[in-house]
Amino acid sequence: MTSINYMAAIGRIMMALIFIAYGFFHLLTKDETIARFASINMIEPTIVYYVATSIEIFGGIFLALGLGTRYAALILAFYTLAAAIGFHSNLGDSNQLQHFMKNVALAGGLIQVFAFGSGGLALTHRRPR
Repeated sequence: MTSINYMAAIGRIMMALIFIAYGFFHLLTKDETIARFASINMIEPTIVYYVATSIEIFGGIFLALGLGTRYAALILAFYTLAAAIGFHSNLGDSNQLQHFMKNVALAGGLIQVFAFGSGGLALTHRRPR
């Protein structure tokens, strides 16, 4: 096992933490989250809430564990770009610009994971073929 494999696992876990944390935060603030979705005229905010929270929690866990890593990374990348455009598109506001750029950078890292895979320390590599 090389240090590259350890670094890939650490990077995956670091990226996954933000999704897992926000997913559980959204579970704890369900009504507020749905209200925020409704405030931007999102169609079916309750359904979007359940889909978004599921993507955050399960996508984050899969990414961290290295299980279906490429699919998880790609789904999370699209999700993160959609969040950047949907929630942080007022680029004249410096706070929104920072969040937009953070999401774009995070999506870029996720696309790297999609392109190069999970590395050696991943559950995907532990399953019998």
